[in-house]
Amino acid sequence: LAMSENQARAVCVRLDAFQTTLAAGKDAGPLALSGNDINALIKYHPSWSNASGNVYVSIVNDKIRGDVSIPLDALTPMAKGRYLNGSGVISVQLMSGRLVLFLDQIEVKGKAVPEEFMKSFRNENLAKDVNENPKTAESLARLDSITVQGGRIIITPAKAP
Repeated sequence: LAMSENQARAVCVRLDAFQTTLAAGKDAGPLALSGNDINALIKYHPSWSNASGNVYVSIVNDKIRGDVSIPLDALTPMAKGRYLNGSGVISVQLMSGRLVLFLDQIEVKGKAVPEEFMKSFRNENLAKDVNENPKTAESLARLDSITVQGGRIIITPAKAP
């Protein structure tokens, strides 16, 4: 993590303040998060730290890159206890109030993963565990969009009623 624990906890506080404002039905401006901010949330925020597998995020321009470690047993029982370790491009979006993270590309040891493998990964939402948290699901329902631009993820809330 490229920040101190205190800085990382401050990112968690910033996210919580954003969520509290939305929960109160008040207008909140967009929340911008860098790759380091996302990594801090994955490591320290209780709503984010239960993501399946491990991901380290960097954002370059409008692309999210991630170093991932994904358990393979969800895809096939023969791979129980094994992991896919590699790097890839991650797409993020908000669909019907649910966070959706997919791996668009994966490289293992510098080589692209074969397309037959990629089909399975492209259909696996890496944020499915995040969506199962009732508090997080409630917060996601208050959002209008999640976009990636200028090296940041921009979370835009829906207008308050």
